[in-house]
Amino acid sequence: SGFYLSIATAGYEDPVMSRVTTTEGKLVSKNYAFMPIYPLLIKTVTYFLSIVPFLPETELPVYAGILVSFLGMCAGALSIFEIVKMTGGNEDDGLKSVFYMLIFPTGFFGLQVYTEGLFIGLSFACLALIRQKNWLAASVLAVAAFLTRIVGIGLYLPLAIAIITDIRLSG
Repeated sequence: SGFYLSIATAGYEDPVMSRVTTTEGKLVSKNYAFMPIYPLLIKTVTYFLSIVPFLPETELPVYAGILVSFLGMCAGALSIFEIVKMTGGNEDDGLKSVFYMLIFPTGFFGLQVYTEGLFIGLSFACLALIRQKNWLAASVLAVAAFLTRIVGIGLYLPLAIAIITDIRLSG
């Protein structure tokens, strides 16, 4: 999480972060290994948190990172609840799905300064929008998920299949 906080506070070329040497002998910051959406959201939320007078200024990026992750997990929970209901489940099934997602052994990463919470929110919201045939919003969320974690590229497959299927069925 230190890399995300570094990018959010000082940018990709943060002089205090460690660097690697390329084959050409150039020193490059390790920050470049991380995608930009999560640090950008941390930076944005940090700006708004700076208005709160009792929060220590040096800790604002950490609070912002936790808040972004928390809101992402909330969006993911709401989205998985809706996906279950859209696929024939009832409210109890949706609540069970959310519960199991949150208690899964790696679920605690969703509330730390890592991309997991945000990625879960973007991915599940994208899948819910695909199910609702809201192609534009699903595409925007797929791009945001990709810019959060490289594995987000996998969202384009269900999006493309759903669009192609819809075009074939309506045409």
